[in-house]
Amino acid sequence: MSGVGAGGLSAGAGAGAGGVSAGGAGSASGSAGARQRVALHSVVREGAEAGYDEAHATVPDELLASFARVGIHDWTIWRSGRDLFHVVDCDDFVAAMTALDSDPANDRWQGFIGPFVDHFVTTVAGPAGMLVPEVWRLTVQRAAVR
Repeated sequence: MSGVGAGGLSAGAGAGAGGVSAGGAGSASGSAGARQRVALHSVVREGAEAGYDEAHATVPDELLASFARVGIHDWTIWRSGRDLFHVVDCDDFVAAMTALDSDPANDRWQGFIGPFVDHFVTTVAGPAGMLVPEVWRLTVQRAAVR
């Protein structure tokens, strides 16, 4: 399943939601070797909330192995009504999504989870367009006043 369509999380993403900076939510730039923490926003199909939650009770081990292989270290999802808010800790979000685009385990997962997800909020085409821009971070402000 290519693209960020109905639940898809692959490189052929549709129109997206923001910018990215190293180490920050929604941040995709930075020095080589710096880990990224990016934020995403998606929406569950109406009436599919409970099914989405249940589907994530245990994500397949083969997908977890793929995540490790492409440099995704952690992925957290919160749900408020139909809105899903994701935080992904990774080496390089765009590279990870590009690698997952041709990953068989991800293809199977997208085929399974896709019916639950209406769309990802995006600003431009491609995985970079999925990123929610960081507005403020306590640790950055604290560091600036030291």
